[in-house]
Amino acid sequence: THMQIEPRFSTFIVSAISGYWIAFVASFIVVTLMESEVSLVLFPIFLFSLFFAVGVAISASIFGYPIFKIIFQKLKVSIVPKLLISGACSCAVSVVAFAIAFNYFIGGNSSFSSALETSAGLLTFCVVVIPFSALTYWFIEK
Repeated sequence: THMQIEPRFSTFIVSAISGYWIAFVASFIVVTLMESEVSLVLFPIFLFSLFFAVGVAISASIFGYPIFKIIFQKLKVSIVPKLLISGACSCAVSVVAFAIAFNYFIGGNSSFSSALETSAGLLTFCVVVIPFSALTYWFIEK
């Protein structure tokens, strides 16, 4: 049977947020297993990062979903690579858009370099989030 998965805004948002939470929990568990003392220090940082997750989710709903939908519909590959590639492009656009807005409204700085610095850490986390988001999307839509 051929599985037909279409880009849906509601599934996109749910999978983006749940992908972040799953990545958050998985990262925290891995860090705790490796070095339990470090997890106590990192816990407030993890919680603070959720503030960024909300901003990126808002950015994703405005900028990321259209990118996701366009790339998803253009790709002629199987569903998992399609979700990973379109999700990664969407995440990159969402993070950069969020970083520009964040630096402008919080720091009053609209320079490209400061936006790039803010984006760097968030883009690194996209590498962890995207697989979880793609799996969540696939699981909801299958």
